[in-house]
Amino acid sequence: MTSSPICILSDAHHMPNETNTWQYFITLLNNLPNNTTLITLGDFFDFWYRPVKDHQKNYGALLGAIKNATTKGIIIHFIVGNRDFFFTQEDADNLGITLQEEPFRYHYDGEKLCFLHGDLLLTQDHAYQKFRKFIRQNWIATLSRNLPYALADFIVKRIRKKTQQNKTTKPIDQFTVNLQEASHYLQNDDFLICGHTHIPLEEKLPTGKLRVLPAYGEKGEYLYKEPGKDWELKNGDV
Repeated sequence: MTSSPICILSDAHHMPNETNTWQYFITLLNNLPNNTTLITLGDFFDFWYRPVKDHQKNYGALLGAIKNATTKGIIIHFIVGNRDFFFTQEDADNLGITLQEEPFRYHYDGEKLCFLHGDLLLTQDHAYQKFRKFIRQNWIATLSRNLPYALADFIVKRIRKKTQQNKTTKPIDQFTVNLQEASHYLQNDDFLICGHTHIPLEEKLPTGKLRVLPAYGEKGEYLYKEPGKDWELKNGDV
């Protein structure tokens, strides 16, 4: 029987050197019981494009807190999103966490859970889906991690600015979760949990339940459960 709690969050969008916002997450790590399973559903970093050693000056205290948490027994599963998709197995190994492919399936307290970042469910955004397929090619990730740091940083900042501009002009249907696509992922599971849109949603589908989480980076909200108890959307500390 499962005996440890589970904590799920999405879209923290941690920015370089924003130590005040990091502190909410570091406090959460410090307060979680040592046997907790923590699952992050993508966009934990607002942009990640280099190996861990190159991000120490940007995320030093945050990376140190993650490594300390895994050392004390917290199990962290990491799904990449549309902002940190260059995060690699090498990075995960350096931090003591587990990098998971989508969909990530996990059994907990009698439920079969399915985890996605959530962008795969926005099927109406055809331009983004094409861009997603292109930008996630292995050769692009390798190039990003090996370019001179200043050049890589310049390119990433340009991409960030462009994506933020595009977001303000997209029609609302391109931010709407395709429930049929969600049902497809739920065929063999009880509960699909994702993020990405920053728009909380709970739906009961023919094949199971869907929950879209709010962005952790906005109010520090996360989903939490202990064995035998109900799911709770919490804010701040455990």
